[in-house]
Amino acid sequence: MPEDEYIELCKTHTKIEKTADILQVQAPASAVNLLMGVIFKKYPLVIFANLTRNSFYMMAYENFTSTSCPSTGVFDELIVHGASTMHPDDKEFFAKTFAREKLLQNYKNGISEVRLTTRQIGDDGIYRSVETVDYFVKSESSNDVLVITLCENR
Repeated sequence: MPEDEYIELCKTHTKIEKTADILQVQAPASAVNLLMGVIFKKYPLVIFANLTRNSFYMMAYENFTSTSCPSTGVFDELIVHGASTMHPDDKEFFAKTFAREKLLQNYKNGISEVRLTTRQIGDDGIYRSVETVDYFVKSESSNDVLVITLCENR
């Protein structure tokens, strides 16, 4: 087909293709990304921790009060760092509540979640109320004790 005929055909062709429903054609990973976007609106800090192996991985968005924490590392060190950002009256309670041994005992006792509201100093030097919730979760591929932590600025 000559180029000028092709260009004219493209200009006059008005077939409208029906758009597929994004919820029916997207990959499962896309659905997970949508879900994570909604979770981060309410919980700008999400931490995945393996209490058995004393490790963690953090997912933080820029609207959390404090951004000075490392994104991966040793869970025990994470709790020490977290306590250091708390109001002086909240430090010890935070450290005791989320100590790894205490969480492992809670899990052994059948507790499914641990919740605490504290005052945490933000990067701007202002204390804000932050609710931290640990949910114990089970992986089909491991017997390790896992925790997902959700933190919400109040």
